[in-house]
Amino acid sequence: MHRYRALSRNLFLVSPSISRNGGTFGGTHLNAPWLRNISSSSKLCTNGSDSSYKSISEILNVTSSGKQDSPEEIVTEYDRVREIQSSTHHSGPGGITKTGVILGIETSADDTGAAVVTTEKKILGEALNSQLQIHLNHGGIIPPIAKHLHEQHIGRILKEAMNQANVTVHDLDAIATTVKPGLSLCLLVGMKYGKNLCIEGNKPFIPVHHMKAHALTCRMLHDLEFPYMVLLVSGGHCLLTIARSIEDFDILGSTIDDAPGEAFDKTARRLKLNNLKEGSSLSGGAAIEYYATKGNPEAFQFPTPMYKYRDCNWSFSGLKFIALRHILREERKYGELL
Repeated sequence: MHRYRALSRNLFLVSPSISRNGGTFGGTHLNAPWLRNISSSSKLCTNGSDSSYKSISEILNVTSSGKQDSPEEIVTEYDRVREIQSSTHHSGPGGITKTGVILGIETSADDTGAAVVTTEKKILGEALNSQLQIHLNHGGIIPPIAKHLHEQHIGRILKEAMNQANVTVHDLDAIATTVKPGLSLCLLVGMKYGKNLCIEGNKPFIPVHHMKAHALTCRMLHDLEFPYMVLLVSGGHCLLTIARSIEDFDILGSTIDDAPGEAFDKTARRLKLNNLKEGSSLSGGAAIEYYATKGNPEAFQFPTPMYKYRDCNWSFSGLKFIALRHILREERKYGELL
């Protein structure tokens, strides 16, 4: 349920426009390496997971198409969405000037999600399909497979969310879809469905920058005024920002190398935690956290990265390397005993 709530809140707090020059997050360009891709490091299984699929070939056999979209097709599809956006009327932030009902669609990585929310912060309906287990079985998110699973489930997820909210496309005031950052193949699935629904119902299209949506989630939970400071930590990002408005963000700091989720995932794979009973159903970060609560916090020493630098940046690659050294040392020690 917590995953559902987070999804719905993020979809409510959307970005009203896409910059013609590629977009910025405050004064920092979105084409920076740490804002290109997103992958979650701490996800929980849901009842709608794809754990029944055991192999890549099995997934490809049950999905609608084995064809991969080329980069040119992705760019063309993105331009078509922008055409829909420019042809619709946005009369206020998010295009809504009255109490409205918005359908949100999320396919940026390995979860297919949809929610129907109102501009008064009420969740009318929501649905989520997790691909967590299938990607755990293969050591990480595989973009083509994630895309096919999105295609297979997005229709059902949208129907469940709208049925729960008791609305049709004609009852909606706008349709919001994650357009960046994320895995291009996955984003394309949600963009296509969002675009088609906009055409079907003649509704405005709201492009969602999902890192901005994360940063604005607290305004759905609390009566919070701008400006405020927000820390964003995920599988693909680590950002400290000042939110000045829905569109205006100042980045105070970010990771200079790996995101924390990447460091957790790679360390968990090296530890082979997925071979353990509890770790087999947890992502890398969640598995490390689970087993860390049962261990000795003083058994291994880790340095504090970048403590001599007077800024707000982080570094996680060094911690990942130190973890690898500890693992190799323990393997050699127990290997000699055996």
